Amino acid sequence: MEFELINVLGKEVASPEMQAAIAKHGLTNPKTGARRYYASKKGFDLLAEAGQLVDIQIFVQPKGRLAFSEPLPFGIQKGMSQEQVHQLLGPPAKSSKFDSLYEMPEIGARMMVCYDDSLNVKYISIAVPKELRKRSRWPQ
Repeated sequence: MEFELINVLGKEVASPEMQAAIAKHGLTNPKTGARRYYASKKGFDLLAEAGQLVDIQIFVQPKGRLAFSEPLPFGIQKGMSQEQVHQLLGPPAKSSKFDSLYEMPEIGARMMVCYDDSLNVKYISIAVPKELRKRSRWPQ
């Protein structure tokens, strides 16, 4: 199954695709301002800046909320170790003990896979690189 939220990454919040994702997943946005988090009860959040969806944040392990229960993107599995992620996706652009950064120009994104103390996947961020983000302000 395709990770369908990838299709809205980089889109305008007002776009039909983003509005459909907000409705489909029951996303809420309690705060206004230049940065807006669209919170989900399904283990992920979306971050918009300047009216553009710039980050998909997936909670693989629970962090004060439910963990993401759907298939993870790019073949990553819950419980995978850092070594297994590197075997699956290849060498990362950057890596430390607790995270691996993958450049994904084919989708116009960067993916950060973060690990817990046991080096198992705990969090995934798929973001539009800063140089590709809009620079305008969010309309008030």
